[in-house]
Amino acid sequence: MVRSPVATETNPTTIEVYTGGYQSASVTFDKAVLEQGRYMFTLNSPRVPDEAMTNINSEPATLTLPTTMDTAARTGIYTITVTEDESSVEWKVLVTNENATIKALEYSTGASMGDSVTVMVESSVDTARLHWRRDGVRNPDGSTGSSCVGKTSCGDASALKSVVFESHEQGAYSDQVHAIMNVIVRGGYFF
Repeated sequence: MVRSPVATETNPTTIEVYTGGYQSASVTFDKAVLEQGRYMFTLNSPRVPDEAMTNINSEPATLTLPTTMDTAARTGIYTITVTEDESSVEWKVLVTNENATIKALEYSTGASMGDSVTVMVESSVDTARLHWRRDGVRNPDGSTGSSCVGKTSCGDASALKSVVFESHEQGAYSDQVHAIMNVIVRGGYFF
């Protein structure tokens, strides 16, 4: 089990992973970095400072991102991998910003493989300025084949794998005050 936190200005951001009591399980935390229009995960990414990696081999394993990191630096998509013997399980954790100007109506939604999926946001910015990313790729097509730009929803006609959608104001992606949503596809695969 993993808890998804909200990044605030006044409190450290903590991600906790309960491994079910496996004493020899190892846990790694990685942060997605947007490179060349795609998310890249690097083992214990340099964007996750060493001092944040506390209690890695205990129950619960925790990652504590201190307030010395600004809120935008703590916001984003993390992967948590728990390895026991030869098998591993991976989760995505979305850390959102408490000051987000665009918020997901649902942070996580499920679908069966091949289902049509639509994610929606509410926004305090002009809707015409909304842009979308799907797994880091800008302006994904909606289920009708039209652009999602300027809309409060974005669709996927044939969900085949678990994906992350983000909706942000034009020119404000790096401010990290946008919506992040996870679509989990049953019977699909992860990115």
